[in-house]
Amino acid sequence: MVKKLLRQLYHLIPWILKNDKHIVHYKSIEILCEWAQERGHDVQFQRELPDQLSFDDKTIFIHTRQGVENQLYSLLHECGHLLVSVSQKGFERDYPMYAYAATKRQEGTNKYKVSVVAEEYEAWKRGRKLAERLSIPINKKKYDIAMTDAIMSYFRWAGNFAYNRI
Repeated sequence: MVKKLLRQLYHLIPWILKNDKHIVHYKSIEILCEWAQERGHDVQFQRELPDQLSFDDKTIFIHTRQGVENQLYSLLHECGHLLVSVSQKGFERDYPMYAYAATKRQEGTNKYKVSVVAEEYEAWKRGRKLAERLSIPINKKKYDIAMTDAIMSYFRWAGNFAYNRI
């Protein structure tokens, strides 16, 4: 009986070694979900919406069509937005405007675009620091790739607007 069990476990070792990193990612996601809940925000994993933080619903949405490691990095980024919102006054001091406080008229301005890109960068930066603070292991190279891809999409978005110096 014991030999049979050991043989079965032996055959599981390659699978465990291959999937162990996913176990760590799931545990890290669980830690972040608890962190967000302590701050009054729910975390939902779904396929319909892109990654985003809804302040109105107090909900972080994470898109599930990405791998679990990228879900972790996206969740860190969205938690970074929570941290930026807590220090809104400091952000307003350092950047031309706070994007969430913009009016419809201001949304086409360069100040707004710079603030959006700056906040995205700041959220990624704070997400990385949060991972360190909570002892969440991340692959820094892969995190940087996710951050760069996301921020570049905001540069492309900002470039699609007509130039407006206000």
